[in-house]
Amino acid sequence: MPRDLYLKAARFGDDDILEGPLRLETRETANPLNVLLGSDGGSLEVVAYNGDGAPQPAQFVLVPGLSRRSRSDQYRVAASGEDGRTTLRGIPPGSYKLFAREDLEPNAYLNSDYLEAYEALGVPVNIASGNNPPISAPLIPKN
Repeated sequence: MPRDLYLKAARFGDDDILEGPLRLETRETANPLNVLLGSDGGSLEVVAYNGDGAPQPAQFVLVPGLSRRSRSDQYRVAASGEDGRTTLRGIPPGSYKLFAREDLEPNAYLNSDYLEAYEALGVPVNIASGNNPPISAPLIPKN
């Protein structure tokens, strides 16, 4: 998808297929699959810093608020350059927590038990449409 678009809704008849599984059957239906893309995505420049306050290379994950954590399409992941900075784009507006890790286990952040151990280290952020103010996050060291 283009940089600032995001998946806003997907329905098959009356079923919201982003909130639950899609069950496909062979049948005639007057209700087609409808997919809605949002063009009001936000962008966020992020930087990680170490204990001395110096920028540090990191892997970032932007985790949606509790009510949207079952939707993997709401998460955003990116790696920084050596300067510890990167920009996340196409973020659905809403509340999030930003985490900066030295090492990010692929998809571990989708597991609520794993994330619970780090919840207090996340930086709360509210994303609005368009550019959002830059935000810094403390680097969570390797385990």
